[in-house]
Amino acid sequence: MRRKTLWILLLVFALALVGAHQYTLARVRVAVIDTLRSENRYPATVSSFSGLLPLGKLWVSELKFRTRFGDQTVDWAIANGSLDLGVPSALGRVWRLDSLQSKGIGWKVSFPKGVGSLEGLLDLSGRTSVDPAGKLPKETLWCGDLRVGIPIARAVLPKVTLELLHQGELRVAPFSLADGEPFLPYDFNLRANLAEKTRGGLLLAKGHHVPLEKKLAGEARALGLGVPTIESFLKAASGPMGTAALRASDWIEGGSFSVLLQVDSTALAAKGNLTLRLQKIRFGREIKESELVGEAARPVLDAIEKREDVVQLGPVAFEEDLSTEDMESLRQLQRGLVAEVVKVDPGAAYKAGANLLRGLLKKD
Repeated sequence: MRRKTLWILLLVFALALVGAHQYTLARVRVAVIDTLRSENRYPATVSSFSGLLPLGKLWVSELKFRTRFGDQTVDWAIANGSLDLGVPSALGRVWRLDSLQSKGIGWKVSFPKGVGSLEGLLDLSGRTSVDPAGKLPKETLWCGDLRVGIPIARAVLPKVTLELLHQGELRVAPFSLADGEPFLPYDFNLRANLAEKTRGGLLLAKGHHVPLEKKLAGEARALGLGVPTIESFLKAASGPMGTAALRASDWIEGGSFSVLLQVDSTALAAKGNLTLRLQKIRFGREIKESELVGEAARPVLDAIEKREDVVQLGPVAFEEDLSTEDMESLRQLQRGLVAEVVKVDPGAAYKAGANLLRGLLKKD
């Protein structure tokens, strides 16, 4: 009789735990939806929300919500995802992402006045094997290694859809978020292919960021850029402004080039250098037919077009005072690139200078 009573008590206790767990899980679901709605002033929905709260494990499906950055909004659609916060997160002050998995996350940034959108897919994965060094603020989200896959990113304009990135990956280690901002210093590494349909180039970036000190040291490379790829990005950039896209082919008809940008910056200043590498470049009519540039600089243009090897311009150093609205670095880069062009073929540069002088004397 005592054994039967004990089993009944255990069963009642188990049912009470299950009921309490389901009630708490339901409250968490409501809190998540209410938070997303109140923070972004837009309804949020979720099809399925389940988990094992004492263990910090959660599963969601068909979660849709919107985030805001000033006047700009981003719509999100998460088909499914799993989250393991671990027991320490459930009991402590830091939300530690022991594991994170979610594939096929849809995102969409709409341009104003219905002129198009930027949209694509993301794959998220994260893992944590060690605790953060030092004490973090309350409710900090922490992940030792976060990876963001970029299967596709495109610009959807009224008359054309342009592929911008595909098969890319961004890695951030460690990842920490406190009050919506990165908190701990982290390293980042990005690799993405550009414009698959036009057989575009490759985008690479890496560096180190110290958020609290507002320090950034990094470099970005764009390799093997061709005219079709550049025009795709120019068309995408014209969408938000509602203006006609610039034609890269008016300036460069063929060939390819690569860009290397290295930067060290603080809250008040930035400095670095820029390097251009040109290969079998053919200049367009906006350069060749220009009244001033075309005739005066024709010897230099011809010298560059005849080169079969890679022409390197730079590195050209620049410094920018971020506390002012002046673009000091733009003038520095212009002067520096002119000096580098002269180095390509001093004889051609000498002829170009003579042509320019003759043209000025004729006009007088």
